[in-house]
Amino acid sequence: MGKPDAPEPTDPRETSAASTSTNVGTAIANTMMGNVTQVGPGGSLTYDQTGTYTWRDPYTGQSYDVPQFTATTSLSPEMQSIYSGVTKQAQNVVSGLSDYQPMDAERYRTQAQEAILARMAPQQERDRASMEARLANQGIGLGSKAYSAASADYSRAVDDARLGAILAGTDEAAKMMQMDAAARAAPINEINALLSTGQVATPQFAMNSPSTIATTDTAGLINQSYNQAQQNYQNSMGAWNNTWGGLFGLGAAAISDVRLKENINRIGATESGIPIYTFSYIADPEKRIQVGVMAQEVLPVIPEAVITMPNGFYAVDYSKVK
Repeated sequence: MGKPDAPEPTDPRETSAASTSTNVGTAIANTMMGNVTQVGPGGSLTYDQTGTYTWRDPYTGQSYDVPQFTATTSLSPEMQSIYSGVTKQAQNVVSGLSDYQPMDAERYRTQAQEAILARMAPQQERDRASMEARLANQGIGLGSKAYSAASADYSRAVDDARLGAILAGTDEAAKMMQMDAAARAAPINEINALLSTGQVATPQFAMNSPSTIATTDTAGLINQSYNQAQQNYQNSMGAWNNTWGGLFGLGAAAISDVRLKENINRIGATESGIPIYTFSYIADPEKRIQVGVMAQEVLPVIPEAVITMPNGFYAVDYSKVK
């Protein structure tokens, strides 16, 4: 009966590596189970592995290849046709805005004033000709005081009309800017409506909730196995100590059971013919050479010299061996 060997303690790095490997594998499996292709009336949602990321565990130095995925939403052929048409129309509208210039309030005022003055000019010329004809009919000649006074009145009227045109031009400019702004906003609003793709129904997909795989507590299993081995070792050590403690406490008797010996070599015999051997005890770590008989060979010849121990092994009372 050899002395039990204590179990080797588990390597924490190996335990960590086993646990991390299990966790990574479980996470990848759950991700794969969740990447379910979905197909609906408006389109489809697909998952593809498009790469691999290598992650290195800083504690164990172990590397793991973690897959990377790309989710792609595709429109149905009908929705794709509508989307392409809307996009092309939006591009055409944008192209038509390339010649637009920033809105300049001063430019609008100048244009309005010039337009009003241009409309007034013919009437002012007719009024001047009518004034000169009237003065001539009255006998008022050019250069006279009456002529100069009439000309001054006419000039003041023209200046007043010009001032009125300037004031009216400001209001007209505001109206022109408002009309221009509305004209500019129309294609922009059209672009916004087109780019919103409101005409295209976005594919709707149901929430995918697959059953997940629970992570195996690898580290716990490893430690549990070690603890069980340690408990078995302690139990075996207790039995070993009980066996050998009892045998070595026999007093005049000596351990002679063949089951507890090794390196057995016969060297002679007793007077009664019982063989004598050299041997060493299996439990003796120094393997010291002993000399004696085997209890199994003494039992048939001198049964009273053999003692049966409570654990079933034999000892021999050498004082009775002849």
